Amino acid sequence: MEVKIYRVEGLIFKTKILRNLKKKEGVLTKRKVVYKFTKELLGINEKDVLERIYSLFGSAYKVKRNKIKILKVEEISENDIRDKNLKKFVEYIKNGKF
Repeated sequence: MEVKIYRVEGLIFKTKILRNLKKKEGVLTKRKVVYKFTKELLGINEKDVLERIYSLFGSAYKVKRNKIKILKVEEISENDIRDKNLKKFVEYIKNGKF
C-alpha cells in the first residue's frame, strides 16, 4: 500500500440561525452560508480521502454529507504541498524519524 498526497477543494453549505436585532420572541432569522475549503490529506486512494473529508467537516461544522460538495480531488507531489504541518510530517516520514 502506497500512501499518496491529495488536495481536495469544495464547498460547505450551512444554515445559520441569527439573533434578532429587534429582540422579538419566537421569531428566528436564518441565513445560508457557503464556506469554501481546500484541504490536503494523506490517503491510499480518492475514496479513502473523500470519506475522511466528510468525517472531518461533518464533525467540525455539524453538517450532513449531502451539504458538502466536492469540486476537485487531485493527487499532488511532495513539492506542491501548501500545508506546513503536512509538509513537516511527510519530511519526518521520509527521513525515518517518525
